[in-house]
Amino acid sequence: MITNNTANSPSFSGATRIFKKDIYVGQATLSAIRDTANSEYVGQLPKELIRDILKISSSKEEQTHIIKTIMDTFGKCSDMLDQIEQRDIGFWEKIKLTFGFGTKPCILAQRKTKEFQSYMSQSLSNVFKKFNLIGQNENIKVKELGFGSFGKTFEIIFPESTNYSTKVFKKFRLNNPNEASNISTIHGALAENNIGIYVTNLNKKIKEREQFVETHFGSLRRNFMLTEHANNYPPRKMNQRIKVFGRFCSFDMANNDNVVNGRIVDYGGTTLNCRPVNIYTYTAPSPQKRVLP
Repeated sequence: MITNNTANSPSFSGATRIFKKDIYVGQATLSAIRDTANSEYVGQLPKELIRDILKISSSKEEQTHIIKTIMDTFGKCSDMLDQIEQRDIGFWEKIKLTFGFGTKPCILAQRKTKEFQSYMSQSLSNVFKKFNLIGQNENIKVKELGFGSFGKTFEIIFPESTNYSTKVFKKFRLNNPNEASNISTIHGALAENNIGIYVTNLNKKIKEREQFVETHFGSLRRNFMLTEHANNYPPRKMNQRIKVFGRFCSFDMANNDNVVNGRIVDYGGTTLNCRPVNIYTYTAPSPQKRVLP
């Protein structure tokens, strides 16, 4: 269900309202929230997109239809990656670690990533053209940004004429061996959507909010989230005092890929500092054994 809390802020109710209140502990609690929610989505589309949707139609029913259709298109793209994972055994597992040189995907992963990028580009372009959000001769570009133990990230690049900023689509693995481990309590689609929605909706006066990129929306059943790109923000220095003594603690900040332009781009591994770490049954890996998020 979609509600209109303000004239400029249509959003999904249910889990969104719950996630705004707190960061919840453990997969069992998060799964219960997901299973009882009246919508598979949390959060809302980017504000600049909502602005244009409200211009297209004054009908709340039509606005709801457009928003739901766009969200479902992202969902279908997520489903496509799930199909690739199930169809091509080893799509994730054959991503190799090259010691001393970071990560390097195998040929199969490279080929299937290009297949997905083409599918997502065409799918998003078609639906945006349908609602006149981009020109009929324009297209949305999709480019792989990175990958790690819990999933892949892609840049969503809109035509310059739209003035829509670049977004990041993070797709979490369907069959993730890490889901059974202790680190899954603060990683993965459920935990990271929760953390992202909570942080993004904090009062703007809370300085720690500026440490993170904004989360727009995600799916608790299709395992993805859409966030703002770190390059859309002016560079800033990470406040070391806030990092250590502030509201949040991020165990993954030692991974340089997780901090861009002085902002945390990966919500995995983030907890509230006011809670003891052992509540999460989380054991931080040593630097020698640290894995990508």
